[in-house]
Amino acid sequence: MCGAADFAANATLTAASEGGDTSQPVQPTLPDSKTMTIATLPRPLDRAEAFFWFLDRFSSMNFAVIAEGRGALDEAALQQALDAAQKRHPLLAVAIEADAGQRLHFVPKPAQGVPLTRDDAADWRTALAERIVEPFALGEAPLVRACRLSDGERWVLALVFHHSIGDARSGFAVLTEVLQGMAGVAVGPESISLQPPLGELYPAAFAGDAGRELLGQLKAMRKAAAERSGLPAPQVGHRYSDEQAPRIIALDFTAAEADALACNARATQATVNG
Repeated sequence: MCGAADFAANATLTAASEGGDTSQPVQPTLPDSKTMTIATLPRPLDRAEAFFWFLDRFSSMNFAVIAEGRGALDEAALQQALDAAQKRHPLLAVAIEADAGQRLHFVPKPAQGVPLTRDDAADWRTALAERIVEPFALGEAPLVRACRLSDGERWVLALVFHHSIGDARSGFAVLTEVLQGMAGVAVGPESISLQPPLGELYPAAFAGDAGRELLGQLKAMRKAAAERSGLPAPQVGHRYSDEQAPRIIALDFTAAEADALACNARATQATVNG
């Protein structure tokens, strides 16, 4: 993350996620799922990708990756870099649509560019938090938005993604490519192959029968922990609220602290998520 400073003045990258909304389905005509392959578009969402879409109907699963910097920000160069990134990554140019059987598919929408909005609100974190929870409707493309915010002399660039097409790690990769493109740094091939569905990337221990067995063990552990602590199970009493108060809680680390955190996480085989 610290390497982004090489491509944009004093840039710092962070990640954020918030809670959400619902939308109405559409029913386009799509090819038969049996004729599709994982290497082409359109293709069906796998169970993991569709699960993110399902969760998003109740609470936003969108997330944002953020770069902060000082100095001038060339918005024309930014838009060109966003266009180049979208051409390079197939899932940055898709919508999620449902067929007549309500099966979800990634459908290419190459003509829909990444939207770029600007907000000069004094409290950019609150403004961005509200943008993060804005839902992506069924049929909307692309499933990523760019926000350029400012706070006095500082600028903030955020990419907001739907979780079915990426995670913080891939989001940071795209954001770094955008920063490189803005600075005129070569970022590799003009296009890459469509990546496998999310479920196919799971380690063997988390897939198939082994994955189901592990899930059962995790549920049992969670239930036992709830019984010991006297706390209700997480799902009990949950309901959708019409009132949203999204916010971003920021934690600032020095480069040394971030390096130490990364080293400790690798040593313990742990991950840290925003």
